[in-house]
Amino acid sequence: MMQMMEQKKMALPKQKLEINPHHPIMKQLHSVQGGQPEIAQLVAEQIFDNALIAADILDNPRSMLPRLNTILKKCMGGAATSATEGDDKGETAESSGEDTTSENTEPKAEEQKA
Repeated sequence: MMQMMEQKKMALPKQKLEINPHHPIMKQLHSVQGGQPEIAQLVAEQIFDNALIAADILDNPRSMLPRLNTILKKCMGGAATSATEGDDKGETAESSGEDTTSENTEPKAEEQKA
């Protein structure tokens, strides 16, 4: 089975990445590159991963979550750093044990009996 998976990966034809230099994101990326190279690098990597997702050839989409969180933090001006520190490790509200239910939900039948 492992051999079949390896053969499948090897069987993919070469892909071409086409970039529209007139797209607003690409124009903004070019202007940001000189003043904020770290952000430009993060955005360029994210654009590439977005293309891989669109082509359905990204092996592990979760690998880009830390980058997305970094981009979001930088866009928020660092305001979200304390609230999302666990997110860099792939932790979500569900996995951290936080209550994700809204206040308007009814208790489950098991909770009503107790």
